[in-house]
Amino acid sequence: MEIQFKRHKSKQSSKKGENVSFNDLIKLKSILFFKICNQLELELYLACCAWVYFEYLIKKGIVNKKNMSLYLSVLFFLTLKFYDIDDVKYINNFYELSNKCFKGDINKKLILENEMKVFGNLNFALVIPFEVADQHMDFATKNKKRSKNDEFY
Repeated sequence: MEIQFKRHKSKQSSKKGENVSFNDLIKLKSILFFKICNQLELELYLACCAWVYFEYLIKKGIVNKKNMSLYLSVLFFLTLKFYDIDDVKYINNFYELSNKCFKGDINKKLILENEMKVFGNLNFALVIPFEVADQHMDFATKNKKRSKNDEFY
């Protein structure tokens, strides 16, 4: 018996001009790694994990230009919760930084409203092998010097 698979095409990303470009991804990754994670003084490994989840949602066709900043913020928030970084100081600073880094498009209410939707899109699983997240550490270490000069922003 032959099984045919249909390519899932998201309604959100099928409109012209709404697909996420490579430059968008580099900019978002730089904001996550060098602005948010550094300013919160958190391990870069947390940003790596959030980025792996983000890539998964991109592959599923769920992320587009309109929701990419929000989804990345929600994914980093889920990562913080998963790794028990639930100190009110970190969480409140994260909300403020997300709002600042993404030019006022992201706020606490939006992040919390979309938390379960995004978590569901990850099939309610946040466990990933260390090696998978560790692949993104190269980006962080190679570009750390550049980020200090704000070349990415």
